[in-house]
Amino acid sequence: MPQIWLTYEEAGDLFGCDASTARDRAIASGYARRKCSDGQTRIKLSLSAAHDYMMAYANRPESQMLPAHPAVPRERDRTLN
Repeated sequence: MPQIWLTYEEAGDLFGCDASTARDRAIASGYARRKCSDGQTRIKLSLSAAHDYMMAYANRPESQMLPAHPAVPRERDRTLN
């Protein structure tokens, strides 16, 4: 299972709360925390929270998806070969 590290704001979006409450929840749950080189603190999600995050990400509308990396062929390009 991959490690998923989220900022408090991102964790708040996942947990349905604000960043401060997400921070409190992370501390209470014993999640690993680290300050990253960009100055933001991130928490490492538990396996169940990481699963919930990946499922929520996979079920987002296409308009909310991040653009694909240029090295990853688009579905349309795969069918042209």
